[in-house]
Amino acid sequence: MLFHYLHQKRYVVVLDDVWDIYLWSSIRGAFPDNKNGSRIILTTRNENVATSVGVGYRVNHLEPLQEKDAWALFCKKAFWNEPGRCCPQQLQPLAHAIVNKCEGLPLAIVAIGGLMCSRSKAIGEWKKVYESLNWQLSYNPILGQIKRKKLIRLWVAEGFVKERKGNTMEEVAEEHLTELILRSMIQVTETNAAGRVKTCRVHDVMRELAMTISEKENFCTAYDGNESRLEGNFHHLSVHDRGEKIRLGRTMSHHLRSFFVFKTDMCTSFSLDAALSKFKLLRVLNLQGVPVETIPSTLGRLFNLRYLNLRDTKISELPKSIKKLRNLQTLDVWNTNVRRLPSGISKLTRLRHLYMYCNNYQNSETSNIANSMMAPTGIWNIQCLQTLACIDAEEELIQQVGKLTKLRRLDITKLKTVHGPKLCTSIQKMKNLLRLCVTATNEEELQLESLSLPPSYLQKLELIGRLNTLPLWVRSLSNLTHLYLGRSYLQDDMVSSLHGLSALVLLELRKAYNGKILHFKAKWFPKLNKLKIVELAQLDSLVVEEGALPTIQELNLIRCLELKALPQGVEHLINLQKLYLEEMPEEFIQMLRNDKNHDQSKVCHIPTIKIVCLNGQSQVVETLC
Repeated sequence: MLFHYLHQKRYVVVLDDVWDIYLWSSIRGAFPDNKNGSRIILTTRNENVATSVGVGYRVNHLEPLQEKDAWALFCKKAFWNEPGRCCPQQLQPLAHAIVNKCEGLPLAIVAIGGLMCSRSKAIGEWKKVYESLNWQLSYNPILGQIKRKKLIRLWVAEGFVKERKGNTMEEVAEEHLTELILRSMIQVTETNAAGRVKTCRVHDVMRELAMTISEKENFCTAYDGNESRLEGNFHHLSVHDRGEKIRLGRTMSHHLRSFFVFKTDMCTSFSLDAALSKFKLLRVLNLQGVPVETIPSTLGRLFNLRYLNLRDTKISELPKSIKKLRNLQTLDVWNTNVRRLPSGISKLTRLRHLYMYCNNYQNSETSNIANSMMAPTGIWNIQCLQTLACIDAEEELIQQVGKLTKLRRLDITKLKTVHGPKLCTSIQKMKNLLRLCVTATNEEELQLESLSLPPSYLQKLELIGRLNTLPLWVRSLSNLTHLYLGRSYLQDDMVSSLHGLSALVLLELRKAYNGKILHFKAKWFPKLNKLKIVELAQLDSLVVEEGALPTIQELNLIRCLELKALPQGVEHLINLQKLYLEEMPEEFIQMLRNDKNHDQSKVCHIPTIKIVCLNGQSQVVETLC
């Protein structure tokens, strides 16, 4: 009927708020193409829906509202019952200030407008709201960025994510995060080289509204030390202390499901021992960055605990009672003084993510190499383990780690040459592996050639140690996006060996090549976003043909002391946004500073050129734009 009605007509049809990627394909037959300028418009917050329409589509991304439109939208919501929907004269300065906090985000404007419409029109009431928003933005550490992976692990631990057949709970959680981003509920603050969300935040206005509702419903609250004692039935508590002693009422302690303490300057403003003994229902304990030195044995009483984050604390050991935490999913002792985990860790059969790393590496040459720990005996029996980083390459572990078939990330260090083939045998069993880091011990060679069937979904690979030749299997990793080679000292032309990795977005070569020339040919590395070349001692020539590295945005050249001229063909890198140079030869730097030099004109299209030089013991940073 619709087809016949529209036949021979010139029409515009708007399909509003589309979320189903298959909608258009199922109804497109109802809209005749009369070649007369008819148009179909779909509005959606889902990028996949927008780009799935097919031939002839055009995506128009909406920008934040301009000041005039933002004000009009706010007045429509906040003053709907006022004559002409106009803001009273006495409230205009405060109302404008509140709208400016929304930064043009329609969702925030509508939300704050809806909140203010029910408030008294007294100046004092509006001033209170504005000052609250101002304080949240200026002083509240919770408003800072949070890493995507951490947020996902927290959601899983809290029980906010339901298992779905064919997906891990972490994968389901990431879908939820994507949807919240598309709905502008969460803002992306940083992406990685592949364009994937790295960190995100909640808009301060949206957070203030969420906290207002959450506190009314006893869901969560934040403590800043203003009250002498916290009371209530809150399930989630975050503490950003200012020096006052934290005192929790009995009711509060018994109802808590999650307890966050954000980085503070004090060590013991509350008794962790006394607190833990009361947290019977606690699922999440986050002490990251807090300078706590010991964890009491009462930790073992937290039977419901699923998430324990002690990253960046000063603890040196975990209590043996940790083996009682049979529901624990995430254990994070990254960058602490812990040298060995209790043997009972292997009894935590529900553990999904284990992060171990010591912070005693001071040598700059190895600053990016994690100092691993010995894995507890039997760790390979935890079948649901997805993350294992970083562990010593002991012989028994190497042979047994292949049992962890659900592993997504494996960081293993101190690998001896003789153990390389055995490790390859274990890695071949890890079909779900997405990230692999292998580091050789001292100056021993990495023997990894026998890995005939590498994990087909591998996205990130780090190989640190001498390589006689680049393993053939590396070239077959069609899904690889990140590659780091360190201390490889390869003699062969590695670039020609790697150029077939068409999905690569980041390539870092650190002491990885002993040759004199790196030659990037046309059509090589079509998606590479960032190239980092560090301490290639013999490198004296870098050549980029026209058509090579077409998408590169950042080029880092660090301590390549024989490279005394700009990369040949750098003018072809039209998308290059940043050229970072650190401790490069003086001749190289002078070419950039000399306006009359012909080579200087080759880099005039690069928005940011950053030069870092050593001046005695201090660094001198110079930015050329």
